[in-house]
Amino acid sequence: MGFGDLRVLKVADKLSKGGRYFTEQQLACSCLLKRERSTGLGCLIPLFGAGFFAGIIAFSEAGLQSVLGILIAGLVVGLLFMLLGLCSDPPKNKIWLGVQKYCQEKSHPFLITPKSAKELINRLLKKDNLSFEDFHPDKVIIVDDVEFVALLLLNNFHRDSNCLVLDMNNVSGPFYDYFVERQTSDEKLAVFAVHDGGKTEETMVAQIRNNPKWIGCEEITDLGLTREALSNYKRGTWIHETTGMITDHKPKKIDEKYYSNCVYPIDCIPADKLNISLNACMAGGCVMLSPQMFAAIGTGSSHNSSSGDNSSYDSGHGSGDNSSYDSGGGAGFDDFG
Repeated sequence: MGFGDLRVLKVADKLSKGGRYFTEQQLACSCLLKRERSTGLGCLIPLFGAGFFAGIIAFSEAGLQSVLGILIAGLVVGLLFMLLGLCSDPPKNKIWLGVQKYCQEKSHPFLITPKSAKELINRLLKKDNLSFEDFHPDKVIIVDDVEFVALLLLNNFHRDSNCLVLDMNNVSGPFYDYFVERQTSDEKLAVFAVHDGGKTEETMVAQIRNNPKWIGCEEITDLGLTREALSNYKRGTWIHETTGMITDHKPKKIDEKYYSNCVYPIDCIPADKLNISLNACMAGGCVMLSPQMFAAIGTGSSHNSSSGDNSSYDSGHGSGDNSSYDSGGGAGFDDFG
């Protein structure tokens, strides 16, 4: 299947099921189909088998008498099918470029882009009439970009978790002012941080501590993705920030990802699972996608399984024409309860 608008729209509709918002990164990662995530022998054997038998049948009906000749013809056709399978998918950098083009030209009612995030947040606050008279958080989570702020707010994380949500790059506005007020009072907020996986991303907490504008962050709990957690996790997706190449996560290749400007986007977790996962990590002080997190949300140690025995994470979306999201498209997390 070629990459195009229909493919993006199908994935976008699944991500937004139930009126949930999603980010541009989440959409791009979800567009990486299951068969594109695996280019190993396992996914090519069925192609070879189909070609082999098709070749045998075709040449037998064509009148070829030699059994050896028929077998050789089947082998040749099988190999051709395998070659076509390797070459039929679009280059994975075109997925990111195609998604960006779709978002710019057609968009989606539940899509959050870097351009729309601030506008969506302002619209939400106006509609929700959010004030600190009725919203009195007991903690704050600092995230790495404004799209993630919008994702959490639009999916009601702040109210469900009684948690203030701030962007590390924005030290102004009513939310930040309220944060400063609380951190200079006797009612300090517990401070948490969450970020994507990647070499640069893991320096986020150090950046916050070194910025004098982030008052009261001497004690901050980092819940973000770490090399250790990702080394023990077998699912997910990476985006190369320079080329836009989207690739499947493989723990054995994590060093390559960390030193090649790649990011493992945390906002690729579907919103309903993202909220419960963040809450579990805040309660237990553990990092995202760690064994402790999975134990806290009740799925045990299946985080290290490659077979997808626990498919409740996104199996509820059904199977069918687009297997990317149903089989762990998004970030490939089949382990959540």
